[in-house]
Amino acid sequence: HQIWCRLRPCCVHAFERARSMDGSGDALSAREFRLCARYLCIYSGMVDSHCSIAGDNRTDGGNGTGDAHCVSLKEWEAAFSHFRDGTSGYSFVAFTELTDNSTADDIFRKIDARARGSIALSEWCHYLVAAEIGRGTEDGVDLSLGRPVTTD
Repeated sequence: HQIWCRLRPCCVHAFERARSMDGSGDALSAREFRLCARYLCIYSGMVDSHCSIAGDNRTDGGNGTGDAHCVSLKEWEAAFSHFRDGTSGYSFVAFTELTDNSTADDIFRKIDARARGSIALSEWCHYLVAAEIGRGTEDGVDLSLGRPVTTD
């Protein structure tokens, strides 16, 4: 139950994004299924990284939308060094330019698309996906195949 509560958002994103590829409706084609499995891996890392900063374990049986807890600037400033030096276990290309508090603040403001002073999971994922696609990484190539999923 705890795993489902935490990773539900990435399951929804992966399925919705993959099923748009062949337009086969509610069922996935073989090609879409492969892409869905790939997206599950990518999005689970995004969700887990967001939760690691926000301190959100999603074990309360909530609705699983993923935007219930947003990352504040204070939380980001306390955590960004782990993304910079790789000790977080995540290797998102979006964070390769993290060097100090100034660049961390700049990146926070870019991710905070709604300028609310916090980063929702949907904003987090959108930023990471755009960076992967923009830099042509292996993840970015796969992410560029499916239709972007809106969570708003």
